[in-house]
Amino acid sequence: MILEAVFCLTINGFLEARGEPFIGQIAVNQVALRRANLDRTKVCAEVYRPDQFTGPWRMPRVKPKWAKPAEWVRAERAARAALVWAEHGVGQDYSRGADHYHATHVRPAWTRCAKQTVQIARHLFYTDVKPCRRGQ
Repeated sequence: MILEAVFCLTINGFLEARGEPFIGQIAVNQVALRRANLDRTKVCAEVYRPDQFTGPWRMPRVKPKWAKPAEWVRAERAARAALVWAEHGVGQDYSRGADHYHATHVRPAWTRCAKQTVQIARHLFYTDVKPCRRGQ
């Protein structure tokens, strides 16, 4: 089960943030883990849930053939670091409590009534995401 969680987080970090700093990959995986209630047995369902993350749910559940080995290894290390953080509390919460994020080149409507926690390179992280009241 732990290998499945490592793979799901690896593909999530790889597809969502492979060009980002290492801590950015950890942070996107922390969001996925937080959405799964920090439960590694539920993280794959969250990563592959349609429309939650941009890349993984559209991909087969295998390593992409076009993945460069160094990028894949880096994503796997970020996945393992996020799992250690979730299961043992070791390491930093780089997402600062976030349960949502997006790339800086887009501006989803849900960000209007959410609290930004941090920006890591080209990703913005949020918490307290809720529907906006009229006029906000």
